[in-house]
Amino acid sequence: MDFAQITREKGRLAFENSQKIIALKNNIEKDFMVLASLLIANHDNQYYKILGYDTWEEFLAIPEISISRSFAYKIMQVYRIWVIKYGVSQENLNIDNEKLFLASIQATKDNYEEWLERARVLSRSDIRGLIKGEDYEYKVKCPQCGWEFAP
Repeated sequence: MDFAQITREKGRLAFENSQKIIALKNNIEKDFMVLASLLIANHDNQYYKILGYDTWEEFLAIPEISISRSFAYKIMQVYRIWVIKYGVSQENLNIDNEKLFLASIQATKDNYEEWLERARVLSRSDIRGLIKGEDYEYKVKCPQCGWEFAP
């Protein structure tokens, strides 16, 4: 694309569009945490049985919910690991759910903050590479002073 042809108006529209996408994505991640906490309550307290469903999977499959068992367990694991086990506030988990899931596989009491930060700043493929043991050097550069550090 020839940047000389981009008008100021198109640039503004493109920026506003990207900001709306980011805001919606952030809201989705927050809503996943709320959904996970509700699913955990439903599952652990067997609310689905009170509602007349024989299994939890049957409850998840109703048209109004339509969530796969694997997806439900994945977001529940993310919530259980980060919020319940390590006490991270939901507000600090405004991070891609898949990255949080991948990081939760490696997180321990001693390194969970490091893995949380990796989930925050690295891509999914970078996190998968770290899990596989691939050599990886990632540095964050401060935009103000230029100092670089490894997260």
